[in-house]
Amino acid sequence: MFSQGQFTGASDVKSSRATASSFLTDQLLSATSLPPEVEEGNVEYKLKLVHPPPDRLQHLITQLKWRLAEGSGEAMYEIGVSDGGSLVGLSPHDMKESLATLKKMGAALRADMSIVRKRPVGNNRFVAEVMFRKSPTDDQHFLEIRVAILGGHDAGKSTLLGVLTHSETDNGRGKSRLNLLRHRHEIETGRTSSISHQIMGFDAQGSTVNYASTNVSTWDQICENSAKIVTFLDLCGHPKYQKTTISGLTGTAPDYACLILGANAGFPDVSREHLGIAVLLSIPIFVVITKIDVATAEMLTWTISALLAQLQSPGICKIPLVIQNEDDLVACVSDFVSSRVVPIFLTSSVTGENLDLLTKFYNILPRPPRNMERLLEDDTEYQVEEVYSVPGIGCVTGGIMMSGRIHLSGGMPVTLYLGPDRGRFVPVRVHSLHRQRCPVKHVMAGQAATCALLFPPPRLAGADADAIASASASAGGAGDDGDDQARLIVSSATEAAAIPQDVWMDSPPPGFRLRRGQVLLTTPGLDVPTCYWEFEADIHVLHHATALSPGSQGTIYCGSVRQGARISWILPSSPAVTPVDASLSPSPSPSPSPSPSPVSLASAARTPPDTSLSQTRDADEVSPTSALLPPPADSTAIPATPVTPGTPTWHNADSRPGSPSHAALPPSTSSSLSSSPSHARAVTIDLVSTVHHITPSPSAMQTPKRWSRSRSRSRSRSSSGGGGPNGLAPLLVLTTGDRGRVRFRFAYEPEWLAVGRTVLFRGTDGMKCVGKIVAVSAAVQDA
Repeated sequence: MFSQGQFTGASDVKSSRATASSFLTDQLLSATSLPPEVEEGNVEYKLKLVHPPPDRLQHLITQLKWRLAEGSGEAMYEIGVSDGGSLVGLSPHDMKESLATLKKMGAALRADMSIVRKRPVGNNRFVAEVMFRKSPTDDQHFLEIRVAILGGHDAGKSTLLGVLTHSETDNGRGKSRLNLLRHRHEIETGRTSSISHQIMGFDAQGSTVNYASTNVSTWDQICENSAKIVTFLDLCGHPKYQKTTISGLTGTAPDYACLILGANAGFPDVSREHLGIAVLLSIPIFVVITKIDVATAEMLTWTISALLAQLQSPGICKIPLVIQNEDDLVACVSDFVSSRVVPIFLTSSVTGENLDLLTKFYNILPRPPRNMERLLEDDTEYQVEEVYSVPGIGCVTGGIMMSGRIHLSGGMPVTLYLGPDRGRFVPVRVHSLHRQRCPVKHVMAGQAATCALLFPPPRLAGADADAIASASASAGGAGDDGDDQARLIVSSATEAAAIPQDVWMDSPPPGFRLRRGQVLLTTPGLDVPTCYWEFEADIHVLHHATALSPGSQGTIYCGSVRQGARISWILPSSPAVTPVDASLSPSPSPSPSPSPSPVSLASAARTPPDTSLSQTRDADEVSPTSALLPPPADSTAIPATPVTPGTPTWHNADSRPGSPSHAALPPSTSSSLSSSPSHARAVTIDLVSTVHHITPSPSAMQTPKRWSRSRSRSRSRSSSGGGGPNGLAPLLVLTTGDRGRVRFRFAYEPEWLAVGRTVLFRGTDGMKCVGKIVAVSAAVQDA
């Protein structure tokens, strides 16, 4: 599809690439064996398939069906390879007969077969790699893989996507990216400020289907003629739009991340942070270096050296592999997800060099393995990422199916719960489904889709209106106006089922707001789902200028949820907790303080957060000791709200909060998220969990007068038996590299969360934390 163009200084640049290739490349080129075959996955080894008997053929068909299911419709067969991985090879006659048998197997399952490559192994013997791709059906429609495009601004991300989706090289001045940009200011500046979606398809034989294909001019025509769709999520590269990029990574659930680097720009700090976030979220990543036609040999060597140093640094520990031919390509794809290999492509959007290898990589790239049987058996969970208002259709949501399935049988709508909106869920009906702008009847876990929703009509009168309003207000607290509007909302699935189909509306009921971050759910017994003000997570502090302490504020990213939050407590059961130096801690009480009663602890957990919390704090106006102190007991910035006494209920995977057993943290990560003053210098700090004792300097011991009252109030509150859980004073902090269990409280409204999800916590001055949710609070929040 693309010509192998030449560029200035080709000999020097080629020598630089040879230097950058890892030792794994040479091993793969001369390899005489593959890794042993495994039972799981979509890769199968077969030594020879010559004229199998009928019962053997049926067994082979059943085996192919299993491999197709493991690969979500794709399977790879290595012919001429023993189960141990030895490349034995077949004669030309035996290879021909074996390929004929494979074609019969694929025809029985409506799976198309294509030969990826054939390789000689000596003595006129060959091995072959064959791909099976299941033909689209009404349920499956097509296989979809989502790839997030990361990298700094001016790296050539949008230009590369324009070349791939239109099969037309760039003119060197950004002509190809004009087809992708959505806003006028993006065209004028050349910088992407929003998340742009583009697709490229492949048919059952592996041929590319895009806007340059015959009789293809629209998005839906690409899907209709493709058996596999690669969806590109073009994210922002400028630091100004970093929040949008992180939201795209967490909310769109990409299968892979593609890091784009300019060969003439080195390894900028933004790209380092994007690489670190992808590693934190456990997203398999590969690298594409563009603009090799304008980079000198020194520039290219500098860029590749910085990249290799970062990939091999402690915490990331990846094996870089520069893709130079199809042998490298197929070898890295076979175990890309399960291994630590990071493929690196050297391309040019102007000359088209190596773009054919990149296109073939997308064709044979498998879908990451998932436990689909368990996900499909779980309750339906659909995360809302975008909200649209379509004329003639009504409200349409775009998002990802995290678990379960939605099936429109015979045109009958499906009833689900939508929310939360200020703590409330309402029953809705899904009457239309689309994938990649194509209508479908079935959507399952792991697929992106749009849903057209119908809402129940407002309740004009009814004896249970007061009860519904009271329950809605208790769940989320809508305020004075919300209480009046809640009386009009049908919030019971049982009541909604009795409403005739022709009276359902295409717009939300009065008082209900449709927004990003909500979910569509089914619950056992048609119970109304519960949303949460607070949750606990096992956190790893990647970077903090001072220390993470109770009262620290930032932004929570978890799936499509993005909301401001603050830390309520750092629990004493944390694996690694940094205690404040004794000179900074409150004076101990003469007698042991009694443990707080359930009423007082419940009151602390049930106090609704104040939405006027400051999200920033000037570092020049805060003393080093002030960051370690809890907020004043009678501070006017966080007014206390009267609550009804009661003990909150916590749900987690193992036990109540504070239990030593908790979900495992993500793998150790590097501090690549930290800013680096030099592009060529790789940050290689091993973030091992350590306990730091803060020893204040003499100047830090001199507390400013404006903080003396706060310290005295904190001391009196601790000595009087208040404070954190188990009667401990809330003077526990986490510094860079520490791990601990932290309780967060949302600032504006409750959200729906699931235990086990990955959560990012970001704040000012480069503060970054990552962890997994281990418990959510089901305490009732009063209005």
